[in-house]
Amino acid sequence: MSTNIAKVAALAVLSSAVVFASGCANKRATSEVVVAPLGIPGGQVGYNGAVIVDNSNAVITGAENLQAVVYFAFDSSEITSEAASVLNQHASLLSSNPNAGVVIAGHTDERGSREYNMALGERRAQAARNYLA
Repeated sequence: MSTNIAKVAALAVLSSAVVFASGCANKRATSEVVVAPLGIPGGQVGYNGAVIVDNSNAVITGAENLQAVVYFAFDSSEITSEAASVLNQHASLLSSNPNAGVVIAGHTDERGSREYNMALGERRAQAARNYLA
């Protein structure tokens, strides 16, 4: 039981580090959608940036090896080939775990108005959701 808690804690730290470090990378102007596994029944329904579980059976085996961030081109909600590759991995995991769930959240950079960025983030999240469906 304590090893599962340690694995979940390590996954949460690693996921946070990946998201934080990717913001510092010297890449072309992109934004992201985060696809975070919630687990199977027994997992908590809220998502605050970390994987939260109520029991040791709630984490899907193999989920810790998936990239959680899907990048989009500047001012776009179109799924790129790189994004499709990441989403295909998630689709495979979800199809083999039909009771699993994910939270999809669209993000943008600081350019543009708050309203525009909220709408763009929503379009990005919907694009990822539609791709997975």
